[in-house]
Amino acid sequence: MRTILMSPLMHYVREVALEGSIRRAADNLHISPSAIARQIQQLEEQFGAALFERQPRGMRLTEAGQIVLETIQQFERNAASALSHVEELRGLKRGRVSIGALQTLGEDILPRALTDLRERYPGICFNAYIGNSSDIIRKVADGDIDIGVCWDPGGAVPIERLRVVPIAIGVAMQSGHALAEKDLVSLRDCAPYPMIFPSRDMMFRTLIDRINVGVGSSVTPVIETNSMSMMRRLVRDGAGLVLTTSMSLLGDLAVGKVVHRPLLESAVHTFPLCLFVRSDRDLPLAVKIVVEQFTLEMDSLAAQHCG
Repeated sequence: MRTILMSPLMHYVREVALEGSIRRAADNLHISPSAIARQIQQLEEQFGAALFERQPRGMRLTEAGQIVLETIQQFERNAASALSHVEELRGLKRGRVSIGALQTLGEDILPRALTDLRERYPGICFNAYIGNSSDIIRKVADGDIDIGVCWDPGGAVPIERLRVVPIAIGVAMQSGHALAEKDLVSLRDCAPYPMIFPSRDMMFRTLIDRINVGVGSSVTPVIETNSMSMMRRLVRDGAGLVLTTSMSLLGDLAVGKVVHRPLLESAVHTFPLCLFVRSDRDLPLAVKIVVEQFTLEMDSLAAQHCG
């Protein structure tokens, strides 16, 4: 994002850092490479330190350069916030809002909410980032994303929780599976069948492992993956059972390809889905409007998926 409050030199440093090349940065900015090189050299002379390490294959930030880039990025975020606040003072319902959400939410809930918001507030533009919980939490804490919707990180994280919904866990299986006849399924019931688990770097896996340990003879997954879409495909194809939420299977459940049965152990094990913002942030009007919409979406989720 380019803002009128940033100086050309700030744009030069930022673009070279992102591209790793003065030539590519010059192409992007429609300026000569020599002009960028000269400006960066003058800035380095003022700092008395090299900002970039010149390498045969491009430019890489030095430690001093990383500090300068972080300062520029922070200024960029502050500038965007300032412009948004000025527009509020002018009575304009405009702004740009960035949202980070889990892949599951990006396939149904997030598009529906953004479509509704665009109809009611056509002046607001959106940037939707789909990622895992750790990335979303980090980006909100760093100020790169305005709003996060993902699994609650717990612990001392600089975020303000606006809504937390405990989502019940169940067992997903192909239609016609023997366990589909049961109203409630335990992890012991699942033990004789192949199991598919999320990979160990996913927050959802942490809860599954806690449940698994409590079973006595733990279940060993036959497949582990960090892709929820792959897990859904494997369930549809009958490759195994997946411990997940019904929220993750809306499309498959609607067409009857997959069934989802509550997990017995989920009576004491739920996973908290969290709507949050950075804790020390004064939210612009556009962000507040989007937060209100997603609070309603979270209430709807609570009614459908709390078990």
